[in-house]
Amino acid sequence: MITLQANGFGSAGEAGLEQDVEDVGDSEVCRTLSGAHDAPVDFGGSYTMDLVNGVPRSPYDSMHGIVFLPRAIDKARAEITGALGDYNSRTDFSGMLLEFLGIEAQDFVDAVAARESDEEVWAWVKARMRPRSATEIMAFNRMLMTRTPYDDATREHFWQFMADIGQSHRTDVSRQFDRLDLDEGRDVPLGGRQ
Repeated sequence: MITLQANGFGSAGEAGLEQDVEDVGDSEVCRTLSGAHDAPVDFGGSYTMDLVNGVPRSPYDSMHGIVFLPRAIDKARAEITGALGDYNSRTDFSGMLLEFLGIEAQDFVDAVAARESDEEVWAWVKARMRPRSATEIMAFNRMLMTRTPYDDATREHFWQFMADIGQSHRTDVSRQFDRLDLDEGRDVPLGGRQ
């Protein structure tokens, strides 16, 4: 059992605001309101990841209610095998996820290296992550999933990237996660994910 605190990111819970939750992933509120998509994988088996020749899971995929976690595991597995390619496993969205969880990047990579399955990695993460409420997790998920370019430089980079991948005609897309999905060959609905 982990304790989730119903207050702001990373701050200590006030009396009466803590709730015990058997498993963050079993929280229907977490799954339903966050807009996250459960990662379509068999969590029981071990695997290696080659991001030189393949792609990680979608940034929208979630594990136990937390978006991007399956993708972060894929990128860590690729780093371990020396097959990370052009991806990074410690900065950008991965870095934001690890900061939210309160886990150091090297500790995460070491934990992934020592565990054969996603569920074993999840058990390690769950035991070490900073206590978070369902509300905090939903807010974090929403922040990641709706992230768009925020200034002229990031907008220019975004649209240059879209041009480089042959998607400059997709002026309906503005979210970073949708850009990543397009780049990796996934369908993105008109207007992006909602």
